[in-house]
Amino acid sequence: MIATIGDLGIYIGTIGLFISTFLYLLAWRGAAQYRKHARLAYNVSAVAIIVSTAALFDLIISHDFSVSYVAQYSSRDLPLLFLISSFWAGQLGTFLLWLAMLSVCGMILTRSHDKLRDGVMTIVSLVGISLIVILIKKSPFEILPVAPLDGSGLNPLLQDFWMAIHPPIMFIGFATAAVPFAYGMSSLISRDYSNWESASRNWTIVAWLTIGISLMMGGYWAYKVLGWGGYWAWDPVENASLIPWLLLTAQLHVLALRRGGAGMRRFSYVAVSLSFLSVLYGTFLTRSGVLADFSVHSFVDLGLNSFLIGSLLFFSAMTVIAIAMRWPEVTPPEKPSSVSSMAYMVTLGVVLLFVGAILTLGGTSAPLLTRFTETPSAVEISYYIATMTPIALLTLLLLAIFPFFKWTSGITNRAGLASGFGIFIVSVLVMKFGIGVESLWYATILASGIWALYSNLWQFRVVMSQGRLPAAPIIHIGLALALIGATASSGMEQREKFTLTQGEPQVAFGTYQLTFTGYESFGLDTTFAVAVSENVGEAENEKGSFVASLRHINKDPDAGVVRKPYIDKSLWMDVYISPLGSRIGPPPMPSGKVELLEGEQVNIGEYSLTLLRTEALRKSPSSPATKLTAVLEARRSSQYGETIETLDLRPSLSMVGGELHTHPAFLPDSSGSIEMILEQAPRGGTVFAVSGGFLVPEMATSVSADVLAVEISTKPLISLLWIGSVLVFLGGGLALTIKPGKRTDSHSTTHTASSPAVPNNREKQLTKERLKG
Repeated sequence: MIATIGDLGIYIGTIGLFISTFLYLLAWRGAAQYRKHARLAYNVSAVAIIVSTAALFDLIISHDFSVSYVAQYSSRDLPLLFLISSFWAGQLGTFLLWLAMLSVCGMILTRSHDKLRDGVMTIVSLVGISLIVILIKKSPFEILPVAPLDGSGLNPLLQDFWMAIHPPIMFIGFATAAVPFAYGMSSLISRDYSNWESASRNWTIVAWLTIGISLMMGGYWAYKVLGWGGYWAWDPVENASLIPWLLLTAQLHVLALRRGGAGMRRFSYVAVSLSFLSVLYGTFLTRSGVLADFSVHSFVDLGLNSFLIGSLLFFSAMTVIAIAMRWPEVTPPEKPSSVSSMAYMVTLGVVLLFVGAILTLGGTSAPLLTRFTETPSAVEISYYIATMTPIALLTLLLLAIFPFFKWTSGITNRAGLASGFGIFIVSVLVMKFGIGVESLWYATILASGIWALYSNLWQFRVVMSQGRLPAAPIIHIGLALALIGATASSGMEQREKFTLTQGEPQVAFGTYQLTFTGYESFGLDTTFAVAVSENVGEAENEKGSFVASLRHINKDPDAGVVRKPYIDKSLWMDVYISPLGSRIGPPPMPSGKVELLEGEQVNIGEYSLTLLRTEALRKSPSSPATKLTAVLEARRSSQYGETIETLDLRPSLSMVGGELHTHPAFLPDSSGSIEMILEQAPRGGTVFAVSGGFLVPEMATSVSADVLAVEISTKPLISLLWIGSVLVFLGGGLALTIKPGKRTDSHSTTHTASSPAVPNNREKQLTKERLKG
């Protein structure tokens, strides 16, 4: 019954969106009498979509496993938070969530009195159609022929607080990104070039805020859960969200320039269009399956490619045609900004953001661009380091110097500019020769971050003294802190790997003593304990001692063993301990041997080895076996904990002519082998000899019980990355409360002015006309 209501809501929503699009289009063309009916049709469709969303939530919470989507992504043992988050664990749930968010945005827009609203609602309705036809093609309410008693459950990697809230925030951003795009297209088509930017400003900020916050949450989740020691891997799916955020950042700065009459009027349309189109392009990359071989985040292909490509092509064509037709009419300002002005530096910042987005787009698209070659491939991380490091450095330098310039021309504080440059020089020298940062790039970026921090703290003080809200300085202070934290944690990081035998301490970096003290197993969940003591050789430091709990979860066969790290956090440095593998359970055996019972699993090097069964071949039921085969499954996992290789291995023993013959099973590249051995087994299991590629170098001489392989690393100042990110988005939230005014040199200390401009008589008349409309 509930599933039927959900499907019915999608069908009603589809009909309502088509009707509202047609009626809003008529109203846009001058038939204002249809506006009321268009609004009604849209609101009916929005309510129907929200009802469908509520229906899927109800089916998940009530454990209705007759619905395929519910059975695939939820289970009875999930806590309420993770049960709710299973809504967006699959593609269909995320499309429905995205559509529901867009519906809410549309309902807000239908109540506006902006004169562009008819055109805006026409385009927003079209975006809604592009999403809802996907749910018509493949419904999230599909019923199974036979309902299972329980569902498959949520991937253990996704059972985390940050991943529970990260996706819905991201889809708020995707939904709101459509609104500035709709304003831009409506402005071009209507030939009204004057008011769309101010009308779309808050929508742009919300899209920028929510996509940025979700990126930060995703990065923190990766750092906290995945165990590879980082927070950003330049994965194509990560980049697919970063690109629109960079473009939205560029657009916000364009809006600041436009308020000051400094130009980039044409580019404003380009930036706002590309920010939305990059959302659609990222959706296609993520959900079409084209990145299946290159991204751990990529969804499988559900046969929706034609819809995704169709939407992207339709809105891209709309953008290109509208901009091309109106380009001559959108005239740039008569006087360009002076080179020695804040406006000019903001313009350079916009260019840097745009270039960074395009470079990221190029790298992200590599798997698609090379898909039809003999060797499709993704770019290496070194590509992003080589291209984005200069972008980050130049951005920090602009942040460091622009606060000391007037908006139109001239320097406001030469002493401040000179002292900041002095701080930069001293910082480079201290980083390089005092602290010992080896890379000049890292030293220069850190020094630039310190300079930018100094300059924007000065700007913050000036703005506060003028009685205005310092949104832009807070954002820039946060950005400087975040880039300092990112650079220090990467450029000054230490890493070392160990294979710990229980009870035998080892020392890392000459400072930390690591001792594997034991483990506890609860079903398929094993927690290892590693005692860590700081300041080896000195007086015991209780504050520097802790016990790292490292979890191994083997619940999901498709995901392999999920290994979760332990992080000892502090303001100055995180100590990050990541589990790499373990060998526990069976009693110790001679080097290179392992005993397994049927159904038992053991971790050997990079592989998780499971004895599924043994098969005996006999000439007759009463005769002795002539061949004994072990059916083994070997899984190799990525650094993210997901399975990247599954092997079916069948070593065997055979009796031919009274002689025993062994038949090993080999890894595909012949780098390792496993063979059965007729040997007394302590527990009555089957004994195997393993060699080569099954063993990591540290374990090659001993495949014994109770061994834990770990990596320990230090992350200096990484807390500044998270603190800075929070400040960036707090500043963005503050910007929403500010009513921007006309830019003048009296406001030259910040490009997010807080005092509104006083409207003249002509503006008052225009306002009255809009309200009547």
